[in-house]
Amino acid sequence: MKRYYQPVPKGNRENAASKNPEPQNKLARAEVGFQVGPPKGSNNREMEHSKIFDSKRRSASPAASSNCSESGNPYEVCLRISLVCARYLLRQGIPFYHIDPSYTWDKGHFLEMVDWYQGFDKNVKRAFDMLGPDRCHEMASIQFQKDMVKACAEEVAQAIREEIGDSRFSVLIDDTTDISNKEQMGIILRFVNKQGKVVERFLGLEWVNDTTPTAIKGYLVGLLARHGLSISRIRGQGYNGDSNMRGDFNDVQRQIRDENSHAFYVHCFAFQLESLLVSISSSSSGPISFFFNNVSMIVAATSKPCMTDDAEKRRRAVLDWLESCELFSRHRLQEVPGDTKWGSHHTTLGLIDTMWDLVLEVLMIVDESGCRDSRASLSITEMETFEFVFILKMMLKLFAMTNELSLVLQRKDQDIIQAVGLVVDVNERLKTLRDNGWEALLEDVKNFCVAKDIEVPNMDEHRTMFGRSRLDGITVTELHHYRVQIFFAAIDSIRTEMAHRFNDAALDLLVSFSCLDPRRNFSQFDVDKLARLADIYSEDFLRDDCAIIKDQLEAYNCHVKRHVEFSTCHDIASLAAKMVETKLHLTFPLVYRLIELALLLPMATASIERMSSAVNLIPTEMCDEIPIDWLSDFALCHIEDEIFKGIKAERIMERLQSMATQIMQ
Repeated sequence: MKRYYQPVPKGNRENAASKNPEPQNKLARAEVGFQVGPPKGSNNREMEHSKIFDSKRRSASPAASSNCSESGNPYEVCLRISLVCARYLLRQGIPFYHIDPSYTWDKGHFLEMVDWYQGFDKNVKRAFDMLGPDRCHEMASIQFQKDMVKACAEEVAQAIREEIGDSRFSVLIDDTTDISNKEQMGIILRFVNKQGKVVERFLGLEWVNDTTPTAIKGYLVGLLARHGLSISRIRGQGYNGDSNMRGDFNDVQRQIRDENSHAFYVHCFAFQLESLLVSISSSSSGPISFFFNNVSMIVAATSKPCMTDDAEKRRRAVLDWLESCELFSRHRLQEVPGDTKWGSHHTTLGLIDTMWDLVLEVLMIVDESGCRDSRASLSITEMETFEFVFILKMMLKLFAMTNELSLVLQRKDQDIIQAVGLVVDVNERLKTLRDNGWEALLEDVKNFCVAKDIEVPNMDEHRTMFGRSRLDGITVTELHHYRVQIFFAAIDSIRTEMAHRFNDAALDLLVSFSCLDPRRNFSQFDVDKLARLADIYSEDFLRDDCAIIKDQLEAYNCHVKRHVEFSTCHDIASLAAKMVETKLHLTFPLVYRLIELALLLPMATASIERMSSAVNLIPTEMCDEIPIDWLSDFALCHIEDEIFKGIKAERIMERLQSMATQIMQ
């Protein structure tokens, strides 16, 4: 690999910084990304070229040195400007260049930006001219850009490690796929910093070539080890339940628990429950999956413009009235993002149910106007069936039962204690619906069908089983089809999924930690439940700690109830920050340790979702073959922008020089 670095004399750094400050232009001050390509050459050639490069620098004529005296050492100036451009691209998530060599008209973002800078500042132009074309080419090489990104990422990672210190942490893991459809595993660490605030930091990406649980665990352990972190310090695990590797993640958390019994697994609470209901119920029953396909087709059909102006005006008028109705506006206010153009699934089904005649009118207008590819006629046929109405009414009932829980799970200031209570309520309501809700649902569907002139089937008659050919001769009664294959199948699958996501062990742990809740003047405080947590987390509490923790809990409870400053605490996170602020974390260290452990439980996926979005934004269609080490370094700088922008250029330049020295040894 060619690596051309030149030591930056410490004496020149301040001069270069003061005489050639970074431009005040916003573009010039921001930061940069990377460029990709295969390594070239050998280590011996690298050392040889580096020595030649260094000797040429030392042999520069006095006249040349004098000409660039205004800008300081020319190499340092060029390195600084390259770093400024790189930092801008990194922070903006812009790739350095494209793989396709046919883009000869554009050298890529990095080189184009360096050229722009030379035209912007004559001193920079002079410094690059002093280096000569060969040296400029070397500094524009793919390897040099890659090393700049690596140096930036290592400085960010070092800052994260220093921030974590010797604290315990939890891991949040999700798989994501980039634009080239390569599957990666992203890892985020959650910990409590020295100010008592919960912090989540992106650590890196790993390509997942082997999705077996053992391999995934190996990727995690390897990434932690590279950052000097041990799996023994993990106190919580969180995995995205909508992940493609969901089943594998379930086994991974068990393997980690086998090695570290205190790495408690709590399923991430923040997810779109409504989307989960659609996914789970659809996978449990073919008719339900077919129903939601039809709903998407209906929404798409109503969005098709008509062929004639008159028909289009009629269609638009009906849609405008439909979208301005009270029901639509009410749902929009608390909408959970869904998969249809009308908003959430709950909103869409509510509109179809309440505005049935208007929806049919729009479909008929579209069909009559000659939009044959709209499939409006097929949508009308499917809508006016007993099965469509039955599933519509059933899903609306299920959405209504889980609506409050869904809204709580989506709130940014997530109230886990409230969520735990709602989980129990939802489970009970689902069980009641299964045991006693069939007759009422069936009667509601029949009444609707009669009112809309839709044929109601005889529940005792036989029909071909869904998904089977008539030639097979396999039949079931209409009652069995609707009650067992749709009604029971949907409810049972949802209850099973809820039990998986909110298992008894996790709920018990959360209920115990909920005793730390500061609201209503610590009304839920329970010394016995909290003291038992010290036994559960035996690695974090000595035997002597367990002997005195009850006394400390009682003293703490009396103290915080008497001091008015704690009345402003609205959750456990604000309580932790207040304890550090008032120095009570030193007075009651065992209580504060319990609070830290409570905050480590990974009950939200917001950071994971942001990470996935950021990773998907980085590669563009022009640059879709980014090696994982480049992508991971790029993503680290881009996602942890707050840390990255606070790192001084001198530290990164020293890191670059250190990397060059290690390569040549």
